[in-house]
Order: sequence, then C-alpha cells, then structure tokens
Amino acid sequence: MALAFIFHLHKHDIDISKRASVFIDSAILTQKHQLGEANTGYKIYPERFYRPDLQDGGNIPHIRPSELLISYLTGFAYVLFAPFPWMVKSGMGLASLLQTWIYYLLIPFMFSGLILTVRYRWREAMCSLIFIAIILSEFALFQGNAGTLFRHRDTLMVFFLVFGAVGISNFIGLLRNRQFYDSRYGTSK
Repeated sequence: MALAFIFHLHKHDIDISKRASVFIDSAILTQKHQLGEANTGYKIYPERFYRPDLQDGGNIPHIRPSELLISYLTGFAYVLFAPFPWMVKSGMGLASLLQTWIYYLLIPFMFSGLILTVRYRWREAMCSLIFIAIILSEFALFQGNAGTLFRHRDTLMVFFLVFGAVGISNFIGLLRNRQFYDSRYGTSK
C-alpha cells in the first residue's frame, strides 16, 4: 500500500515538501488568528512568526524541523494540560477550572490505562488510538486559544474516560490484591 502511494506521488509529480510547507503555513496562520481572541491565547511557534506584517499570510518565514518539533511538543503540552490555573482571568474560567482539576486527577489513571491497553489489547484499540493521536496532533499544531482548546478537548474526553476507567480498575485491583495478601500473610512493619 505504501509503495502504491509513493508511486502515485511520483506519477503525478506531487511536491511533498511544498504541500508540507503550505500545511505548516496554514497551521501558523490559524494559531496566530486564535491568539488574539478573548485574550486567552498562547504562542507555540517562534516569536518571528507573530510579527504584525505576517497577519495576512505574506512572507511567512521558513520553520526549521527542530523548531517545528519544539512547537509541536509545546502545543501538545497545552492540549493535555490547558487551561492552566494561572491563565484564568474570569468567572467563566473559574467554572472551567473545576473540570480541569478533575481532569488533572484523572491523568495518571489515563496514562496507566493507556499503557495497559497498548500492552494487552493494542489490536482492539488501534483505531481509537490512531484517531486520538491525529486529533491531538491537529489540536497541538492549530489551536491557539485556551478556551476553544478546552472545549475541543472535551470531544475526546469520552476516550480519556475509557482509558481512565481501565487505569482506575487496575489500581483498585492492585489495592485489593495487597489487602488480601496483607490479611492472609500479615505485614511486617
């Protein structure tokens, strides 16, 4: 299948680097546009991309792969953890902060559930994992506003809760096994 795709690209003379450049330029412009909304924006790309003369897409500078990787990881951190408590500036932000704290408490269970799922049921979960990775990557590169990011991340909350439930179930099982072992064999303190 990959060979057919490469043959298709070669046959139709599609310039992948040009398409990637257009994709990255649109990601930068979208992120810049969202930056100014409601003063809850954040910057993930290097500072030279936020100059006022680049507002309408003119002469966007080239981004190096290392800068793109750092920008992606920064955006990914925002996707997973925003809105941060220090970003809250309104009453509506305080309401979202409650949900964010509950989400923060669920994160260790989500990661342990994700690890268990990948370890034992990766074939069954592969479609969901690919979908989540694509959506989170899109959010990481294109989002620039913590408020819209918070609402868009909620579309994936169902998947996060599934992995969190697996992690919580495993944690409860570990606690029960420990209590059984302690009651049966005693503990030495």
